[in-house]
Amino acid sequence: MKNYKSKLLLFFCILLFGYSIINIFNWFKDSNSIAKESGNLLNTANTDIDINEISVNAENTENLVTTEDKSIKENAASSDTINFSALEQINKDVVGWIKVDGTDINYPFVQTTNNSYYLDHSFSKEKNKSGWIFLDYRNNIDDFDKNTIIYGHSRYDSSMFGSLRNCLKKSWFYSSNTHEVHLSTKTGNTTWQIFSVYHVPNTSDYLATSFNSDKEFNSFIKLIKNRSVFDFGIKVTTKDKILTLSTCFRTNDRMVIHAKAK
Repeated sequence: MKNYKSKLLLFFCILLFGYSIINIFNWFKDSNSIAKESGNLLNTANTDIDINEISVNAENTENLVTTEDKSIKENAASSDTINFSALEQINKDVVGWIKVDGTDINYPFVQTTNNSYYLDHSFSKEKNKSGWIFLDYRNNIDDFDKNTIIYGHSRYDSSMFGSLRNCLKKSWFYSSNTHEVHLSTKTGNTTWQIFSVYHVPNTSDYLATSFNSDKEFNSFIKLIKNRSVFDFGIKVTTKDKILTLSTCFRTNDRMVIHAKAK
């Protein structure tokens, strides 16, 4: 009987070991596939031009935004720095390109009719647990909502939103020129000033995209500013629009970055 139990235990250990090996193999396979795809997309999009250094041309963006969005328009530039036509030939869901200072984030992002599909599909719509960077399905990329949300997995190899972890480090905070998020869309380029960085137990209270009143929006601003691990000294008012980047942090936590349009 004792010998039987030992054999049974050994059998289950072998199964567990084999299962772990398969998972590790699949993880590296997905990561390698995403790395190759990301490199190809950089070439496809012609991103050799740094969108941080593009001069502002408000005349070309006169009809982009409403009066409320004046601050966004003044920092917009022609979107011809990103070859969206070429990207659309690969995936028509593409709606923009995101680059975050002080991280490895430099990707196109997509949007579909839900917030689940791109959790396990790549930009090319292949099954991949790395997923892809995607815009909340409720948001309008052509006229930013009060809170525009972009999601991505936090991969251990720093792909997707994995390098957002850098933003929790003092070295990132005290470095100059590392507190901005740059978006390029089909209508222009915008720069967003980061004002809050934190991780929090899994919650949806930072994921509202619209608000019923200025009072409600102001309460939201206070909530997300008070959570920040750093004091950026950035004033945020009800006239501002917010960009939120959301990813996982450990098992049951979320890491979040909030920025306002410059």
